[in-house]
Amino acid sequence: MTPARPALALLALLTLANCSSGPTEGEILEAEKGSIQVALGLAVAELEPQTLQIGTLARRNIAGHSGLRQSDLWNLEFHAATLRGSSGELIRATLLKMPLSKPWPGAALYLAFDGDGRLVRLGSSGHAAFDQDRDHAWAAFLSQFEGRQAGPPSAFLTSVAAYRHWHELQQQNTPEQGLALALYEQKRLMASNGATLTRVLQATGRGELPSPGLLRDWNQRWQELAGLGASLAPLVGPDPALAYQDIAAEARELLAEAIQASSDGNAAEVRRLAGSEMDKRSCRACHNLSSSSLGGRLRPSLETRLADFGAPDLWQVGQDLWAPTAMHDPAQKLASRVKAGLMVVGELRRDGLLQAPL
Repeated sequence: MTPARPALALLALLTLANCSSGPTEGEILEAEKGSIQVALGLAVAELEPQTLQIGTLARRNIAGHSGLRQSDLWNLEFHAATLRGSSGELIRATLLKMPLSKPWPGAALYLAFDGDGRLVRLGSSGHAAFDQDRDHAWAAFLSQFEGRQAGPPSAFLTSVAAYRHWHELQQQNTPEQGLALALYEQKRLMASNGATLTRVLQATGRGELPSPGLLRDWNQRWQELAGLGASLAPLVGPDPALAYQDIAAEARELLAEAIQASSDGNAAEVRRLAGSEMDKRSCRACHNLSSSSLGGRLRPSLETRLADFGAPDLWQVGQDLWAPTAMHDPAQKLASRVKAGLMVVGELRRDGLLQAPL
C-alpha cells in the first residue's frame, strides 16, 4: 500500500535530519589531531580543548605590536596536548591554533608551548602550500622561531619601532651602526643556513638529491659569513673573529664536496657531508667558539646580548629573518603571526590564565 503524501514528507524530513546531524565532538577532536600531526610532524597522544580568550585591549595592543589587524586575532583556539616525539618521548604542551587568511585561506598555524612558555614546535596545515610542501621550504622557515620565549607586548618592539630602528641604522655612519648591521646580517644568514640544512636532510632522508642550486646558495652564504668576521672583531675579539673565518672556509670546502656528490647522484654522501660532517666540523665548532670579550661561548652570548649591541629582534624578513626565495610578503605575514602568538601566550601566562599542560 502506497503511503500517504504527508507520511512520505515526514519520512523524508526525518531521513534528512539524521543524515545532516554532522560530526560528533569526538570526531571533530580526531580530525583536529590529524591537522596538528600534519602541521607539527608529531603524533598527538592526548588533546583536550581549553576555554581561553584575551581581552579587547590586549588584542589591540598585540595587533599593533605585530603589525596585524585585530580581526587576525579572532577565533583563536587552545588545547592542552601530549605530543609524541620522534624517539617516542612524550611532550606536554599548550597548543595555540591561529586561523590564517590570504594567501592561505582555510589554513591554520599551530604553536606548541612548554610549561615555561617556550615555543617548542610550530607548523601550518590546511592548505596545499603547507600540506604538499615537498621541499620543506615553509617548515624550514618556521623552524627559525623554535625556542623563542612567550612574553607580553612590552617584551617586543612594535612594528613601527622596529621600522624606525632599522631606518635610523641605515642613516648612521658610526662603528656602532656598522656592528649592529653586521649582527643583523649574521643572524639572518645563520637562520638561512639552519633552514637549508633542514631541507637537505629532509630530501636525502628520502634518498633524494637536493637541488645543486640550493647547495650553491648555501656555499655562498658561508662566504658572506666569512666576510663578516672582520666586522664582528671589535665585539668578539680578534682571535675568535679569525677562527670564525676559518670555520666558514671549512664549511665551504665541505659544501664543495657535497655539490660534487650531488652531481654524481650520491644522496647518501651529500647527507654525510652536509649533515654529520658539517655539524661536527663547522656548526659545533662555530657554536663553541669562546670570546673573552663576551664572557662566554660565542653563540649563546651573542643571542642573549644582541639588544645590548643595538640589534634587538625586528621580526622583519630580509633584516633579521630568513624567508624562502620570492616569498618575502607571505613569509612576513606568517612571521608576524608567530610574533603575535608569542604575545598572546605571554599575556595569558602573565594573568595566570594559562593552564599547565597535561
